[in-house]
Amino acid sequence: MTPRMTPLTLKMPRRIARSDSQDPSHRRLGGLGVMMVDVHPLFATFLAALCMLAGCRGDAPGSEAVGESGGSGTGENATDAYSSTEGTFNGGSASLVLVDGWTADPTPPPALMGDRPAVVDCEFGWGLEDGVFEVDSGLCNWGAFVQPSLEPIVAGDQIEIIVLHDALYSEDDGATAHIAVSIGEAVVWDTTVMIPAPQGLLRPAVLAPADAPVGTPIHVHVHNHGYNNYRFVDMIVNHR
Repeated sequence: MTPRMTPLTLKMPRRIARSDSQDPSHRRLGGLGVMMVDVHPLFATFLAALCMLAGCRGDAPGSEAVGESGGSGTGENATDAYSSTEGTFNGGSASLVLVDGWTADPTPPPALMGDRPAVVDCEFGWGLEDGVFEVDSGLCNWGAFVQPSLEPIVAGDQIEIIVLHDALYSEDDGATAHIAVSIGEAVVWDTTVMIPAPQGLLRPAVLAPADAPVGTPIHVHVHNHGYNNYRFVDMIVNHR
C-alpha cells in the first residue's frame, strides 16, 4: 500500500510583535548564516515565511545579510544610500506593517517620484502572493504603495527592512532596479540594484530620522528595467 502524504500548511501571522532576549533561541534569521541560492520561487516564499516567523535579524544590530547577494543587507549588485547603524536596542521589537496592508499610493513623497515615467501602468501585478506582498514589474512598470504604521517610532530607533527578489533579468544593458522606503516624507532607505543579479535577500538596518506616531504613512517604491519579482516581507522597529 502506498502511504498517503499529508500536505504541510504553513500559516503566517498577520502581525509579529516580540521582545529582544539573550536566549540564543531568540536569534533571528540573519544570525543563522542562511545561504540564498537560485531556487524555485516556492522556496523563496517558504523562506519569506520562515523569515517572518524567525524575525530576520542578526545577532547584533547592523549585522550583514548572508547569501549570494551578501553584504550590508543590500547585495553586491546594490548601491545603498543609507548604511546600517550600530547601537543598543533592547526596548523591544515589532512589525511596522501588515503583509496584506499595502494599497496603491496615489501621492508618494516627492523624493520617490524622480524616476516616475510619463505613463504609469500598475493596476495589476501586485498584492498578497503566497503569504507575502509581491510586485511583478512585468505588470507594474512603476510601483508605489502605502499603509499606516502599526507602532510608534522614536528618533534613533532602528528600522529593519526585509525584501526578497528573484534572479533579476533585463534585455537592456546597464539596467537597474530602484527600491525605496519612506516613513512619512522622510526616505529611510533608497537602493539601486544592478541587473542582472542573482536571487537575493536585502535586509538593511537604518536609524529612524524622527519620531513617527502610529498611523504615519509607510511608503514603498519599486521600479526596474525588465520583468522581475520583488517580495516585501517585513519592516521592523527595534526600540532603544
